[in-house]
Amino acid sequence: MNDSKISVRYAKAFFNHALEKGILDNVMQDVKLIFTVSQTVPDFNILLQSPVIAQKKKQSVIKHTFGDILNPATFEFLNLIIANKRETFIEQIARNFLTQFRELKGIKKAVITTAVPVSENTKRNIMQFVKNQYNSEVELEEIVDNKIVGGFVLRVNDLQIDASFSSKLKKIREKLIDTTYEKALM
Repeated sequence: MNDSKISVRYAKAFFNHALEKGILDNVMQDVKLIFTVSQTVPDFNILLQSPVIAQKKKQSVIKHTFGDILNPATFEFLNLIIANKRETFIEQIARNFLTQFRELKGIKKAVITTAVPVSENTKRNIMQFVKNQYNSEVELEEIVDNKIVGGFVLRVNDLQIDASFSSKLKKIREKLIDTTYEKALM
């Protein structure tokens, strides 16, 4: 079975279960935590992806790490994923679950990439801009990438506003190369 189909099916099943039980908002916080841990703690992914570590050991580590924090339904779901040997898909399952949650709640995800961290005031302004443009709530993710030199890149769904200095410098460079090439041909 296709990897993306696996993660979508598991996410959808858990999402529908949480929705039916009336625990969607609580479970969403759990899934957000698991997604963050899977993206920021390399040892967590090593544990999950290791074929050498037994399922019982993986479940024990999950219980020890998250047992007191997670909703029992989330904990049971993680155990089910591990029991079915699908633990390598936990990050993708969490990502798909969060996407379904945002779609249900009408929340737009915006990603702002800057060379340096932006102030809280700037974040609020960006969120207000996106909220006004899409008439919806906004979840803002901030990425700091010094390769863009300055300015920003804002992505909302398929729309991208690239006001980065690196992009402008690239356009100037391309224009200079084109102009030089045209002069050489004359």
